[in-house]
Order: sequence, then structure tokens, then C-alpha cells
Amino acid sequence: MAQYYSTQFTQAYINNPTTKIDKGLVSGERRLAYAKITLTAALLLNDVVDFLKLPAGALVTDVIFKSGNVGGTFNLGYKANGVDSAAPAAWLSAQAANAVARTAVLAGMFKQFTVETTVSAVAATAGSAAGDIEVAVEYVIV
Repeated sequence: MAQYYSTQFTQAYINNPTTKIDKGLVSGERRLAYAKITLTAALLLNDVVDFLKLPAGALVTDVIFKSGNVGGTFNLGYKANGVDSAAPAAWLSAQAANAVARTAVLAGMFKQFTVETTVSAVAATAGSAAGDIEVAVEYVIV
């Protein structure tokens, strides 16, 4: 039987001298950022919605996306290194409207940002109606 240790366990209990673990990783305060947009018209293909900004140091632990009956599909993610460009499909890819979804893309889970970063959605297909879209991002500061 082999024994394995996480990086943080090794730093705190195996290394001699021990290394202090970042407080945000072991006793961080969970924070929630929430945003809502009420669309007055259907989104067109590749339309971008900027929802909110996460602070530098945010380590994302969960993302929830809720859309009303607005039609179309969405890619929800963040703008790379805070640069204003179309958001990649980092948390949800081709998410259908009129649904609630949680983080489904592995690459975006536990993503840590070194700079303030915008959370955005891109219309992967055109919408069909006006309505509400909501996003909640749970994170800790590291």
C-alpha cells in the first residue's frame, strides 16, 4: 500500500521545518458574488454579458447559472487574466436556457485569479426571448 499526501499536508506536517499554509486554503471565509440581468430583447449569436468582477486572489469553489426562458445556449466563464475579450467556456459550455446549472467544466473548477477578473457569458446560439439571467460565484480569497 502506498501513502500519498496533498501539497498542503506535506507543507504543514511532513516538511521540516514546516511551511505555513495560506490561511485562505484551510480556514478561508467563503464569499458569494451574485449578479442578475434582465434582458429586454433576445441575445444574438456571440453577444457577451459581463456579470461581475471577482477580486484578485479569488479561488473559485462553485458557480451557479440560472436563466429564464430566453432561448439559446450560453458559455459561462471568465475573461483571461482580466483582459476584455470574449469569455471562454470555462465553467459551463453550451448551457441551455430555462435551466439552473452548476460548474460542469473541469478546467474552471478551483481556478485562482491573480488579478481582478470579469465573469461573463457568451451566447453560443441566438436567444429567442427577453428574460432574466442570474449568476452566483462562490469563492475564497487566497
